[in-house]
Amino acid sequence: MNIENNQIIAVDSVWTQIGCDLTEHIKPILTYSDFYWKQGRFKKERITYTKCMLYYFRKSNEYWMHTGFIPRVIRNLKENEIPYSFKTKIKPISFDKPHIEGITFRKDQDQILTTAIEQGRGVIVSATGTGKSILIRGLVGAFNQEKVLFLVHTKDLVQQMMEDMEGEVNSLGEWSGKVKNKARVMVATIQSFHRVVQDFVHYFDVVFVDEAHHAHDIEKTYGKTLSFLAAPAKFGLTATLPATEKGKMNLEALIGPVIANFSIQEAVSKGILAKPIIKIIKVPDVPGFSLFDEDTVPVPEDRKNDPDYKPKKYTTVYWNGLVTNTTRNMIIMDLAEELLQKNKTTLISVVNIEHGEVLCDVAEDYYDMEYGKDFVFINGSTPKDERIEIKKRFESKDLKTVIATTVWSEGINIKSLNCCIIASGGKGRIGVIQKIGRGLRKTATKNTVIIYDFQDTCHKYLRSQFAARYKIYKENGWLK
Repeated sequence: MNIENNQIIAVDSVWTQIGCDLTEHIKPILTYSDFYWKQGRFKKERITYTKCMLYYFRKSNEYWMHTGFIPRVIRNLKENEIPYSFKTKIKPISFDKPHIEGITFRKDQDQILTTAIEQGRGVIVSATGTGKSILIRGLVGAFNQEKVLFLVHTKDLVQQMMEDMEGEVNSLGEWSGKVKNKARVMVATIQSFHRVVQDFVHYFDVVFVDEAHHAHDIEKTYGKTLSFLAAPAKFGLTATLPATEKGKMNLEALIGPVIANFSIQEAVSKGILAKPIIKIIKVPDVPGFSLFDEDTVPVPEDRKNDPDYKPKKYTTVYWNGLVTNTTRNMIIMDLAEELLQKNKTTLISVVNIEHGEVLCDVAEDYYDMEYGKDFVFINGSTPKDERIEIKKRFESKDLKTVIATTVWSEGINIKSLNCCIIASGGKGRIGVIQKIGRGLRKTATKNTVIIYDFQDTCHKYLRSQFAARYKIYKENGWLK
């Protein structure tokens, strides 16, 4: 494509061509630092490197970048008084004022919606419980003739979004699992849709990415899918941005810059969210307890015929220190029973299915708790209809205690939730915030949510994980 040396041409919503004279100014703007671990002879070594997201194609002597970077690049060129010209081939789309029949937006919601429409693309960071579904429905109301796609990562979120928009959208279709319904507005799981995305390159006018922090890598499923979608308008919604600079840059490349940020602290201060109160329980060390018993760790299916297989050290420590640690698990279920007796609804977060099963055994063997009546365990293999029924019982407080894997760590609305027990350990900021977020929704009778976490001291891996979580709690002022 012929292009003047100082031109920026947005070819579509994915790719933008850059004139040669601008490349030296743009390269620093699109360069980030990252690292990886290299196993040395005696220890791992951290290797740092830089990557530039301005791409040069030698064969055609052309420079290209992702269209999501346009606001960043143009802002920087203006600040540094670098002459340029900008053209776009992206077709404009019409829109109405964001609205939902019978609902008046809060001031913060109205401001976010106005900004989103004005910008036409970008990432909205809105704390869990602040009304993300309201923002989505409001934006859908603004695009009431255009073709719209919602990308989510679980069937539960498909179901929830379909329920939210039922009656508000004149043509609504689901694309997940065996269900394949093409419509003006489609809600799709990324797992199903990425297989057919090349059939929909130019079909949609607007794309929404729920839990948008998952679009943190151009080379993975979300990145490859979004790189095919030429929809003029793209929006991402999330409660937490990716933790790394690479993740933030990739998210901006694929969707656009952060255009709104409504934090938990701001929402709590304005009385929109319940305040999280963190209570720490120290797990006592057990004499003679071995963290390094590899025989207790299950062998993955694809390694069962490998006689040389040995679990990683961290896997062994996590398994013995958390998953099968009877002392720790009894503390968890003792607390769960106490909260049950106080008529509190409690969500217990785990990572491994085996950990959930162990907690179920502890509840039934050592405590007066009946499965199905007092508590249940939900994971990825739980049938869809059963998940929906469990959620309804939990919200109505007919069911008081739910043990759940990450299948319930994001996007699930549980207004009645009183307490969260973080049984899973971990240190990632996104995971911690998402687990806490399940209980932040405020009601007429609920101004706070109690979060129980565990100080594990039996190994440096677990101590460092707790220290990372503690730092997050302290920074946000959530410690009691």
